[in-house]
Amino acid sequence: MIHDVTVEVTCDGFKLEKVNVPLDFVYPNLSSQSGYFDHRPESIERRLKSEHDWAVVNGKHFCCAECVR
Repeated sequence: MIHDVTVEVTCDGFKLEKVNVPLDFVYPNLSSQSGYFDHRPESIERRLKSEHDWAVVNGKHFCCAECVR
C-alpha cells in the first residue's frame, strides 16, 4: 500500500497524543513542472490548528486545552 507523505506530531503535554499531518505539495510557480512537499513548521502548525484543533504555544504543540496549562 502506498501512503501520502505525512509528519507525525506528538503532543508536548501529558497526554502524549499523536497525529499524522499530511504535507501539502507546492509548486514554486504556475509554469513549474517540479514541486516539493511543504515541511516548514509554520505550514504543519497551521494544519494542526485548523484540522485537528491543536494549540501551538512557544513552539510546543498541545492536543487539548488541558495540556497547555
